[in-house]
Amino acid sequence: MARKLGISNWRNLSKDKVLKFAAAMPEMATEARLELIEQFPAFKDLGKADIDAVAEAHKSTLAANENSELFPPSG
Repeated sequence: MARKLGISNWRNLSKDKVLKFAAAMPEMATEARLELIEQFPAFKDLGKADIDAVAEAHKSTLAANENSELFPPSG
């Protein structure tokens, strides 16, 4: 699996590769999935960090949208 993600070992799993890893999990055998997750306890933390980043981007977008409605461009 590490080769499929283009990493030499699991310590090199970056945030962008976590999503690819998660997407590939349904293709794996159940035992293989469980073993990988046991070997990679920080998987949950990386996933949570990604979700938190998306939530912050969403909040920022909503705030920018609200500001644009309050002060429409003149012209």
